[in-house]
Amino acid sequence: MMIEKTFIFWDATEGEGILGLKNLAALNVDERRKQTFTMVDDLLDYITALFKQQMPLRNWTRVPSLLNLDL
Repeated sequence: MMIEKTFIFWDATEGEGILGLKNLAALNVDERRKQTFTMVDDLLDYITALFKQQMPLRNWTRVPSLLNLDL
């Protein structure tokens, strides 16, 4: 996933910062294809979980806050 390529940007601040995300609704999967339809809040929770997994691996004290720029 693309988000994994961004982890390095928060190493200098030990995970502190903000990540603005735009157009998350475009990542929704079409229900007609019998796949899970993902809501924006679910995507934000998933991305937060990915960052939390990095805390012990990167010696972070925090995780970046996520900001939905489509509001």
